[in-house]
Amino acid sequence: MIIKIDYLVAVGLLLAPAASNAQTPAPVGSIERYGEAFSLSIRTSFQGQFEFKLIGTSDGFTVTVEGTKISYGKDDAEISKKVSETIHLDSDETKKILSLFKAALLYNSLDDMGGLDGSTWCLKSERVYSRTSACFWSPDVEPEERGLDGLYRLGVHLASLSKNKLKIE
Repeated sequence: MIIKIDYLVAVGLLLAPAASNAQTPAPVGSIERYGEAFSLSIRTSFQGQFEFKLIGTSDGFTVTVEGTKISYGKDDAEISKKVSETIHLDSDETKKILSLFKAALLYNSLDDMGGLDGSTWCLKSERVYSRTSACFWSPDVEPEERGLDGLYRLGVHLASLSKNKLKIE
């Protein structure tokens, strides 16, 4: 028995330097990992489409924004502009976004409202062994009554971080 303990201690000492060189993952809610924490895709009828991703890195968290912003010029000619940016978050902003994300996960999966114009919002996340993906028509329409106010607040906040003045409603 003593030999086994000494052997395990020796192995632990040999492996300790390798473990100390390993990167410590960034916390994502109750998860600790690198990579994408969640994505929120918003496709509007007339303003464009955008995908926001919260990503954990060794340096903290970032929000990436990718998409196409649409505006209209003379004679209602459609003008498309590619949007691509990375927003580095401080600790307070990270906490706020994670709090909004948790509230967004409380969405009403039975919501069945729809329409011709408006927007479609799709939230995807992976937490430990749980994956979720849900899409909703225009959460800006009666968000509290539909149980989508958390999702709506998350989208509005993420759009407000962008330097591109995104319109998501």
